[in-house]
Amino acid sequence: MSRTVLYRQLPGEGLERFIAEFRRSAARDPFATILIVPTSHLARRIVHRLGKEGIPVIADTVTTLPGFARKVVLAHATSETLISATESRLILARLLAAGRCPLLSGSGAVEELATLFEVLIMRKVEYPAALGDLASQKSAEIARLLDAYLQFLDEHRLVDESTLYSRAMRVIAGEGVGFRTVYVYGLFEPMPLERDLLLALRQSADEFYYMLPYAPNP
Repeated sequence: MSRTVLYRQLPGEGLERFIAEFRRSAARDPFATILIVPTSHLARRIVHRLGKEGIPVIADTVTTLPGFARKVVLAHATSETLISATESRLILARLLAAGRCPLLSGSGAVEELATLFEVLIMRKVEYPAALGDLASQKSAEIARLLDAYLQFLDEHRLVDESTLYSRAMRVIAGEGVGFRTVYVYGLFEPMPLERDLLLALRQSADEFYYMLPYAPNP
């Protein structure tokens, strides 16, 4: 287990300190230091600032959590292919066209189902068991379609925007990703699958620093 340090500060505070500490760590160990922030806009802003200060930064070592997962999968996956949101929706459309889920057809069904599946996967929801007595024939079709979709991805060695988290965790647990010092700034209440990825990264790193937005009376 890594040396873990948790900071609790008001949202927006502590960023300068994190950037300074990341900069010092990256200067010593540029290929094994990473800073994960909540948004791609903030990541670009930090990289731009460091560039103006003449500080070299290895590509993608300042990133978001989805960006980190994508980086891991692209760098270490040997046979999988990362697909876009559009491609995942084409797969769903093909599965729906097979006619095995008649209650789910209709205008906008693919987009709505894609959004639902992303939520179910990222939140690790046991569906339709989570519905309890509210489960219906339609929810059973949704569960069947989700299983078919995940099976299609597995059979064709495909990774979408949601399943890349699980794939990244398998890489970290197996061969590792080589990041010895990890800084995570401002990720408040990550979803269960995001939290699992952060825990896997914490266990594999030598040092793990987490800045949590916090107020005594939220």
